[in-house]
Amino acid sequence: MQVDLVGGYYDAGDHVKFGLPMAYSVTMLAWGAIEFSKEITNLNQMGHTLWAIKWGTDYFVKAHTQPNVLWGQVRQGLVLLFVHQFSSA
Repeated sequence: MQVDLVGGYYDAGDHVKFGLPMAYSVTMLAWGAIEFSKEITNLNQMGHTLWAIKWGTDYFVKAHTQPNVLWGQVRQGLVLLFVHQFSSA
């Protein structure tokens, strides 16, 4: 199965993308953009901030390949067998 999981953010220098830490980081970035929108806008950085949030959220959309499947952990060049499947019940 080919899955395009380009995008998102690596956790560290080991080139692994962990879904939960990345979700937290993107959430905090988005929250910061809301809380400090005036300051970020005054510094002409809102465009960069929104781009960084979109880069992370676009990855999560791509990682959700089927209705009950979310790829949760990816290493460069290899998708690790760590897939969350949620039941419909």
